[in-house]
Amino acid sequence: MTENALFLLIGLFLVGAVASLLAEARMKDGGALANLLAHGFAALGSLTGLAMAVTVLLNGRGLAWLYTGPFPLLELSFRIDGMGSFFLGLASFIGLLASVYGYQYQRHSIGTGRLGSFGFFYNLFVGS
Repeated sequence: MTENALFLLIGLFLVGAVASLLAEARMKDGGALANLLAHGFAALGSLTGLAMAVTVLLNGRGLAWLYTGPFPLLELSFRIDGMGSFFLGLASFIGLLASVYGYQYQRHSIGTGRLGSFGFFYNLFVGS
């Protein structure tokens, strides 16, 4: 598993956050599409995190990514070892269950609540 999985993981949550806001602003369906996009992308991101965790646990090798920016002090690193993959898998599994449950639970708020805003912050929370 390469760093592409990391970008996919982060990207799914960010796309879900922005898409749910845009769906709420553009669609006049009371937030039904925003609800679907928010929980759908959060579930896909959680599945990606779960796949990353299982891959690292089964391979026994960690995953590392390093970004060195144009400035000497700007450096970002990301590393998953065995323990980190266990907790990533646990958090992703709980996020997947919450997304599946939350989609049905939020349906009663269609037309009455701001589901796009909820979806934005939900994806940022689960993705963090």
